[in-house]
Amino acid sequence: LHKEVGPELRKRMLFTTISTVDETAIHEVLRRPELQSALRAQRSTRETALLESIMLALAKDKLVYGKDDVRAALDEGNISEVTVSENTIIKAKEEGTFDELETMLRRASDVKAKVHLVSTKDAAGKIDGLGGIVGVKRW
Repeated sequence: LHKEVGPELRKRMLFTTISTVDETAIHEVLRRPELQSALRAQRSTRETALLESIMLALAKDKLVYGKDDVRAALDEGNISEVTVSENTIIKAKEEGTFDELETMLRRASDVKAKVHLVSTKDAAGKIDGLGGIVGVKRW
């Protein structure tokens, strides 16, 4: 198969070996280190691109950050995207404030905003530095 596909498709393919060809093979593939590594790299790339768009919004004065400012913009319907760090969710659960955070994220969904969760160390660290939750304003 590797020889039969074109070079463009070959760049996006991941080849690995499995020991069976039944239903358990799917679970085996999902546990393979090659797949885990590729998925981590993909997530990191996606979160880096998301951070770049957040920093661009900050430069254009279209970013709100911290729970209070994000909530206020949500109340105005002025949010197109909300990004929250995994650390913020964990902290909210520990402090008993998760219901408040979940309500904000549901409100974001209600106003048709995209909701993103970041968990890689670099991305989460930057979002945590901005209050753990940020929103890109519509206008």
